[in-house]
Amino acid sequence: MTSYGTLDLDDMRYFPCSCKVCARHTPYELRGMSPKERERLLAWHNLGECFTEIKRIKEAINEGRLWELLELRAKSHPSLLQALKHLGEYPDYLEAGAPISKEKGMFYFGSSGLARPQITRYRNRLKRWMPPTQADILLLLPTPSSKPFHRSKEYATLASLLVKKGLEASKIHACFYTAPFGLIPMELDETYPLSQFEATLPLDRETVDDVARQAEDYVKGRGYSIVVLQLSPIIGAKVEAILRRIIRPEKLIISTSDEKEQDAEVKKLTSAINIAFKTLGNNSKSD
Repeated sequence: MTSYGTLDLDDMRYFPCSCKVCARHTPYELRGMSPKERERLLAWHNLGECFTEIKRIKEAINEGRLWELLELRAKSHPSLLQALKHLGEYPDYLEAGAPISKEKGMFYFGSSGLARPQITRYRNRLKRWMPPTQADILLLLPTPSSKPFHRSKEYATLASLLVKKGLEASKIHACFYTAPFGLIPMELDETYPLSQFEATLPLDRETVDDVARQAEDYVKGRGYSIVVLQLSPIIGAKVEAILRRIIRPEKLIISTSDEKEQDAEVKKLTSAINIAFKTLGNNSKSD
């Protein structure tokens, strides 16, 4: 018995363990012992391995990393991973018994983590959350380089340029589309765990699709007049494809992204926002 599954003694050359039994004997030596002695030593090892795993689980709970341990163990056998995916069919049940906040952040490894209680809780709350009433323009931004997002260099540069252009900031509502949470309004990005997480890149297809669906649900439920989307190389294309299906062409403005030319990227985005204001003004005159 090991932390990642059971092994057949007849196939082993080395013991992946440092307990007294494994440290003092080799698999070859155990195979040469009498059945009774071999059974006694293996039972001693297996008992110790069970106690070690129990302590490991307790410490994972103490550190708030039980889900990470669950994902790690699930990768040791297809049946365990299948069980984890089945567990993901009950996100609300998992969320009901989970603590609201933790001392440590969370790690997101892939789509099997979409059922995490923290993600479910945030998305349920986002459904009830309403943007500022004066905001007519939804600005969808990709994941910045640092957290919290509204303090990032990218957002600070954009905000400064908008002020210089004399654009009315109260009419712009900035949200960040990012994995694994979907859409994060700027006003909420310091809420746990929206600034206390790390996600594995590149994202898997299921995660990208999920972020795009979350963006779709959010936009459908809000009354923005114009949506400005800044594309990202990872998720942006998928989000754009979905938004084009639910938003009229004149209400969706796309700003391309170039990670190598950040200054030019911000200027293009500012121009897109300026176009949004002009479109908003024209719509008001028409009304």
